[in-house]
Amino acid sequence: MRKSGLLVLGSAVLLIAAYLLVDGRNFVSSSFSSSSCQIQKQWAYFILSQACVRTDTLPKLSLQETVDAVRDDIIGFQDLYDTGSQSFSYQWTQPIFKTSEEDLLSILQKADPKQEKIVISRKQLARHSIQKFIFYVADKDISQLWKCSKTNYLLALSSVDHLLLQPGATFNLNQKLIHLQGYCSGLSGEDRMFYGGVCGVSSLLFRISLLQPDIQIIQRYPHSEWYTIYYGDTVEGDDAAVIEMRKQFEIKNTGATPIYFRSKNIGTRTYAAFIIPGKVDKIVSISKVWKSQMQVTLTQKIYQLVWWTQKGYAEDLSRAQGFSTGDLLGTTTFSSSYTKKNSESR
Repeated sequence: MRKSGLLVLGSAVLLIAAYLLVDGRNFVSSSFSSSSCQIQKQWAYFILSQACVRTDTLPKLSLQETVDAVRDDIIGFQDLYDTGSQSFSYQWTQPIFKTSEEDLLSILQKADPKQEKIVISRKQLARHSIQKFIFYVADKDISQLWKCSKTNYLLALSSVDHLLLQPGATFNLNQKLIHLQGYCSGLSGEDRMFYGGVCGVSSLLFRISLLQPDIQIIQRYPHSEWYTIYYGDTVEGDDAAVIEMRKQFEIKNTGATPIYFRSKNIGTRTYAAFIIPGKVDKIVSISKVWKSQMQVTLTQKIYQLVWWTQKGYAEDLSRAQGFSTGDLLGTTTFSSSYTKKNSESR
């Protein structure tokens, strides 16, 4: 708390924040909301009247701003797509941050009630809000990529970063890739729409799409060969090739909530995530069956989630305390056949 009497939360000045309902609290716009609770926005900070603290009223911020505000503080995730398992279930995960911080509302409750105004940073607001966000995450080791392939991989990844997939919207990766400038063509000298390395991005997207129950995978093709240096010695069938417009990768958001894509390179690994606000009502399981060493069928099953409280079924998800798996809602299979294993580094 500063000597001037203003409560300033955090010193970082980053753009931030959230699209979310938290525990049923009333989130309002950043302009003056009412005669009782007034909120004024000043770049990286919000000025709240004391009435806002009394009523647990906080500013409303966008999904994108919340994630972008805390992205630099993320050092990992609690749970990832399990590449090597024959079968696994995936709920969702949360980011791991560099440092832990006291919750915003807890700090506000300690504020001097005589203060006329209270100042909070947008980054603090984002750290509070993101606790209720849902992350679906896969990672990729990029240490073995050749310089040219890595250039193309990072170019493709940056072009997809910040993708906001609205309800009912589709996204075609190939359509995005053909318009990019700055590819490394390598030694082949061939004139292509895009070049080697971009399949690392399509494979990441395929894996997190498998985890997210509201994402429908419209188009996905395996590679003709299984590249062991990038995907492991065992043929898992969870890669996705993109070649000109012959092999495309396309997805659709079939849910009622926007889905945000962000990625981050930490050391030699890329972490890629689909992110939504609030609780979900579905869960997925992934299983694999091998017909031969080079043929595998990957199956995604989507189940209904039943949320409950100590008193029984929870109609209001914001009040739910736990969940159980309900009815099977759908099954999708992806069959992949490869001509051989390829151990080349590209």
